Amino acid sequence: KPQANAPYLFLEYFENGSLEHSIQKLAIITDRPPQPENLPDPPSVILWEFWRCLVTGVVGMEYPEIYFPNWDMNANVVYPSPNDLELQPRISFVHNDLDPQNLFVGKTTRPRDPGHPHAPEIKVADLGSGNDFDHHTDPWLRGRMWSDMRKPGKTDYVPPEQFSEEWDYVDETPHRSRWEGAAVFTAGQFGWKTNLYQAALSMQNLITRCYPRAPPMPVKMLVREGAMRGKMIWTYSGMTKVTKFPWCDPKLLLLVSQCLADRPDMRPDLKELHARTMEGVRRTQDAVLPLAVAGSQKPMDKDWGTKPFAEQRSWSRAQLQAYMRRWLEGDVSKPTLDRFYQENSPPRQKWYNLRLP
Repeated sequence: KPQANAPYLFLEYFENGSLEHSIQKLAIITDRPPQPENLPDPPSVILWEFWRCLVTGVVGMEYPEIYFPNWDMNANVVYPSPNDLELQPRISFVHNDLDPQNLFVGKTTRPRDPGHPHAPEIKVADLGSGNDFDHHTDPWLRGRMWSDMRKPGKTDYVPPEQFSEEWDYVDETPHRSRWEGAAVFTAGQFGWKTNLYQAALSMQNLITRCYPRAPPMPVKMLVREGAMRGKMIWTYSGMTKVTKFPWCDPKLLLLVSQCLADRPDMRPDLKELHARTMEGVRRTQDAVLPLAVAGSQKPMDKDWGTKPFAEQRSWSRAQLQAYMRRWLEGDVSKPTLDRFYQENSPPRQKWYNLRLP
């Protein structure tokens, strides 16, 4: 029975359900070898717009609109600037359970944010495992929070801040004296970049149609853009070999891979994340063909995604609309989904269905 004075949380209804469900459908209808009824691999403009939505959600958890009303993801010049935002006193909200099951996809026909006209919105839900993390609290309380925050979340999606080997040599006494001034770069370094890591892992699931590797296995990656350009970092990405994913913009693959870096300080800062995300969104949106272009109403070739990214021809707006309707709102029978889930769900950790050419 509801209590008279109990707090309530109202969440917006999103018609297409969880992102995990959408990934499963995409895996089924893009199965290889291509069949007449199948779709080609998703176009990069759609992936960039979904990524922009995830980044907006990460920023929104760190800088809620009620406290930072002037932050506009679509603006060319953001006020306050991303650098100014990171200097603002605040209490970080760490979700702890951000994964495709807790990300929800809107209907393709509902009004859309002007920043992504071709893809529906994705929004964050299930905040029950989250913690407010005040960086300015007493060191003892902060240390206790750090240890407690190792527990929540799904095993396959825990960030390095929870499982790093650095925990093996951090003082676990009540006063946590070794936290202060210790050379600890990953363990317990919770903040908005923790949410960014889990958002990037969800984006990797969407691009690859693949569950995360379990246990996580880091690989070395050369950063090619931004403040870390030219540095070798350790990342838990499975997309560092961009030639395996020819349908996807290499810049998106490398940005998401950097967001999966082992050390939070090696992940992009807010200014760089915003700039690289919006550059990719605008560049791929500018390449979309208008409806008046000859042939723009025809379905895209099934072998489109097998060509190198630089050689792929542009999609038209009509083709993108048809693709999204077929993907998100097309019929996939429940027995097919149930059988697919049983064959590909953890703990077996198989690829969803992706068999690369």
